[in-house]
Amino acid sequence: GEQVKIGGWGPNYGDEGSAYRIGEMARRACARAVDGRGSATALVAGVQHALNLESFYETLSRVYAEGMESREIAALSHVVNEVAEAGDEVAKDILVMAGEELAESVISALDQLQLRHQKSTVSYQGSVVVSSRFVRERFTEVIKEKAPESSVIVPQYEPIMGAAILGFEAKGWDVATALLKQTEGEQWFSNNT
Repeated sequence: GEQVKIGGWGPNYGDEGSAYRIGEMARRACARAVDGRGSATALVAGVQHALNLESFYETLSRVYAEGMESREIAALSHVVNEVAEAGDEVAKDILVMAGEELAESVISALDQLQLRHQKSTVSYQGSVVVSSRFVRERFTEVIKEKAPESSVIVPQYEPIMGAAILGFEAKGWDVATALLKQTEGEQWFSNNT
């Protein structure tokens, strides 16, 4: 019954493992590549295309003059995943780092709950870890390395079910019965509201 909150502090604090952070890292990797300070990467062309730009240099005005929105930066995570799937090492490294950052949060939670060296079950949610095998694979590897007693499982339900479960529990309803009925396709929700 204990709970801890790890991360989720937002972009000003780092927002490790998030789509925003992945998009931000992609922009930085592109800038290094364009300058010749970093490895060449297909991210440059991918970001230009996603933002409908002729040149990566145009991102300067998008960021500084126009105030590029957080959602636009976060949307670049899809570009990173596509480019990584096509074999780009820079993009893969960004996603692997995101997986490590997410796993570090889980390890911190396990430590705070004193569960790191006990059998426990870990799952995940969110578009980044669900949509990117690179993030998911590294996330799982780090959990297995640092908390070998833990099992990482695929989520059984959509994230909205978490909200429903919390609502059931707040009302004192039997969550197990509700989920069983929902799985069987019965109209449990309308009969119990």
